[in-house]
Amino acid sequence: MVVLLLSLCSLVHADDRITIIVSGIKKQIYVPVVLAERLGYFAKQGLEVELQTESAGVHAQDMLLTGLAQGVVGAYDHTIELQSRGKEVLSVVQFGIAPGEVELVAQPYAATIQAPKDLHGH
Repeated sequence: MVVLLLSLCSLVHADDRITIIVSGIKKQIYVPVVLAERLGYFAKQGLEVELQTESAGVHAQDMLLTGLAQGVVGAYDHTIELQSRGKEVLSVVQFGIAPGEVELVAQPYAATIQAPKDLHGH
């Protein structure tokens, strides 16, 4: 489950630039937020949003907690973990059906590569 987290302690005004950290912006599971930005959905709501990327969710949540970002897109477990530590964060969007990822194998190898363990040596 992918979510958009907002920190309740770093409130911004509508005319402020909003920074949203995406935990690996090039990952397929985050296509919805990238499309929302590129198709102008944030701008249509009067929001100036800057998407930034971080390699790991833990780094993204640290940026949220220190006020360097006003939102994070990442795994839902970060919400639970932060709330259990007394941090006031709120999940505002959940992508219930996230695009999946799949490994493709070239036709000549289809018979011999059936599982990840079969990739060894190729």
